[in-house]
Amino acid sequence: MDLAACLKLLPAEELEHLDFPMDKVPVDPIKRLVYITEANPASVDEGIPSEQHSEASRFNLFTGNQTLKQRDESFKVKGADASIHCGFYSDKRGFRISVEDRSYMESCKAVVSTCAFGGGDDLYQPIGMSESSLKKVCFVSFWDEVTLASQEADGHKVGDERYIGKWRIILVNNLPFTDQRLNGKIPKMLAHRLFPNSRYSIWVDSKSQLRRDPLGVLEALLWRSNSVLAISEHGARSSVYDEAKAVVKKNKATPEEVAVQLAQYRQDGLPEDKRFNGKKGRIAHFLVS
Repeated sequence: MDLAACLKLLPAEELEHLDFPMDKVPVDPIKRLVYITEANPASVDEGIPSEQHSEASRFNLFTGNQTLKQRDESFKVKGADASIHCGFYSDKRGFRISVEDRSYMESCKAVVSTCAFGGGDDLYQPIGMSESSLKKVCFVSFWDEVTLASQEADGHKVGDERYIGKWRIILVNNLPFTDQRLNGKIPKMLAHRLFPNSRYSIWVDSKSQLRRDPLGVLEALLWRSNSVLAISEHGARSSVYDEAKAVVKKNKATPEEVAVQLAQYRQDGLPEDKRFNGKKGRIAHFLVS
């Protein structure tokens, strides 16, 4: 994805001296995270639940069967402890990541991430990176065993340090869903869970190529305007509810499944407006937070 037309980045010499704003550092970071399940109410052990669904399915308990009240409460940080519904690192629930890879992910202070599951797309190397970004930002691509085998068969070998070019390959086992689109939403939407110590993240769709400096993107989209999230408008549709119709038409989900999700949106108070403050109500794939 080329952001040259819409972003005014700092000059190259200034990019080399960019660093994370110190006033954005959390005052009281979470030190203890507990993953909750109904079968096993509070299993700690560094967030590893011990009793979950053992088989992948289109929809399962990976995200937890929380009520609306429980979901709302999970957004409120109280002291150094936090409890959430989520299935990361479970032996049975899925999305298993090795201890070594988890340790690497916990070291990241900022991350650019992408994923390819079920064979996926070729991995496009980022270009236009400053030396500062290469030193301070992690570049992570999540693969499953199928993608690893497919890429290596095409001659794209993962090195001894688990890198292909600038990308650190993180191998994920036991994906929780049979639908790869759903599996792909885990690293896309839950980077703050996968990278618990990362203050910033940039998501790049696997079909796209990052061509701008990550620290420069963060400065232009977040720090300069004191924002916490930046995301591009969808190229075709302007409403989540219009997107729901397209999902059914393209057979990405059944009408019944979509109806359940739309009912939840309406219960949450999401309006059917096609535009908010002059912007489309439907977003695309490029996510900065």
